[in-house]
Amino acid sequence: MRIKFLLLFLIVFVKVSLSQEITINVSVDKETVSVGDAINYQISVLVESKVSPEIIIPEFKDFKITSRNQMRNYKIQNSKVESSLSYNFLLIPIIEGNLEIEGFKVKFDSKEYEVEGVKIKVEGIKDIPEKNHKQQDDKEEVEKLWI
Repeated sequence: MRIKFLLLFLIVFVKVSLSQEITINVSVDKETVSVGDAINYQISVLVESKVSPEIIIPEFKDFKITSRNQMRNYKIQNSKVESSLSYNFLLIPIIEGNLEIEGFKVKFDSKEYEVEGVKIKVEGIKDIPEKNHKQQDDKEEVEKLWI
């Protein structure tokens, strides 16, 4: 009887410990930008496990990566272990139009999770305002004084 109870407890414990929760978040700070403007793109994955997930980073075609950071955290609270993995990318679109940061995959606990891409609207380069006519006139006045 004692062996059956111990075996039942072990089976229940193993099932509970194998059913780990995973949370995947993707965010951008802007959905509409101009060519050359920077976008902060963040991927974060939180799991109830001491084993970190593996993130298969997407290709960033039509974007230039100017900065890339990775952060890994572990938290133990009330015998519960959580690990998180985050990536931050500073991206600059190199063409205009309706672009997409491709989706990616997360591998964890012998499973693979597909994450959808993020759509970004990229407008043409912002017009750079011409010099103020008053400043130009002031410069000409100074030049006349020195003649």
